[in-house]
Amino acid sequence: MNLAMIVLLLAVPVVLAVMFWPDKEKKELQKRLDFLTKGTSPSGAPVITSVKDEELQKSFKERIILPILRSFGKSSKKKTDVAKKEKLKKELSQAGNPGDLTVEEFLALRTVLTLLFLFVSELACFLIGTPVIHYLLAGIISVMLATLIPNIYLQKRIAMRKHLIQRKLPDVLDLLTVSIEAGLGFDAGMSKVVEKFRGPLAEEFQNVLNEVKLGKKRRDSLKDMAEKMEVDDLSNFISSLVQAESLGVSIGNVLRIQSAQARQRRRQRAEEAAMKAPIKMMLPLVGCVFPTIFIIIFTPIVISVYLATKK
Repeated sequence: MNLAMIVLLLAVPVVLAVMFWPDKEKKELQKRLDFLTKGTSPSGAPVITSVKDEELQKSFKERIILPILRSFGKSSKKKTDVAKKEKLKKELSQAGNPGDLTVEEFLALRTVLTLLFLFVSELACFLIGTPVIHYLLAGIISVMLATLIPNIYLQKRIAMRKHLIQRKLPDVLDLLTVSIEAGLGFDAGMSKVVEKFRGPLAEEFQNVLNEVKLGKKRRDSLKDMAEKMEVDDLSNFISSLVQAESLGVSIGNVLRIQSAQARQRRRQRAEEAAMKAPIKMMLPLVGCVFPTIFIIIFTPIVISVYLATKK
């Protein structure tokens, strides 16, 4: 009797737990029903149910800035020379496509900057009350600045990416060498580079991997990367790699040699920069430091001589 009571007391909580235990499948079903009826996603966030909601979910850049640039880009699309557009497209690619801007959008951005600078400069001249000639000078300077600033930014970004590629290439080649000697293929080695490194070189390797996945030959993709970036060390590495692959030479040996050469070139560039440093220091020394020293040394003498002559 006592045993039966104990079993009954233990069975009641178990049965209640089974009856009221939350069913995962039932929860998922309820979430899907809420998704269809109440407009909420399985995570509880509101679902975009109209074009207006979809537009409001976008950022300010996607809703306002890019449409304005596209509208200006359509008007300037036919006016731009094809060769200039191809050159600008290559420069944008070398710079890493800042802001994901196309050629037309970049040209439109320059046009918008020109109009904005013109408006601000002419308004400033009007508020100050300057002569008419100052309006013309302000307009010319505004157009020059609006044209030069985007180009200078683009060239600075290209130079920075090339410098980073030159600096990171020996380390990347070391990792590729270790990966291939460990038994990985070259594509898997590039995947390791993308995983372990950050910067323009890793981004370019990721682009190569994406193109290979889409069916492009690895050799052609690597050649296109070398032609696009125009970095001597990278071009030498890719040309050696393509030649070794076509002749059947071991890629591991080629990578080891290229890594040693890249490190040697990096050391030579560092020594060259160190040798140029004293020459670059001459201008601030002669223009700033020496006059200060002369003033400190000769000022008391000049004052003493002046006072002696007065007596």
